[in-house]
Amino acid sequence: MDTTLVLSVKKKWFDLIKSGEKKEEYRDLTDYWKKRLGFKAGFYKNYKYIEFRNGYGMNVPKFKVKLIGIEIKYPNKKWIDDTIKFDNCFVLKLGDICA
Repeated sequence: MDTTLVLSVKKKWFDLIKSGEKKEEYRDLTDYWKKRLGFKAGFYKNYKYIEFRNGYGMNVPKFKVKLIGIEIKYPNKKWIDDTIKFDNCFVLKLGDICA
């Protein structure tokens, strides 16, 4: 079974990921994200895709991207807001948009 991680993102990031320009998404190294990503002893849940949504609810813009892998490292400062205050983080490596 293919598993899909569903993430809501701001319009700016939604558009950059959809265009193929932004190839990484970041999540803080909190207990919440460790649990959500299924992180244990360096292994993660077997997510195959990420569904990016711009907003919440049933009728919001969305698309699906292949998830290449997950790493823990510093984010690329080009791809984060000024509101982000973390150093090391989960880096979700994004592949092609799915049809």
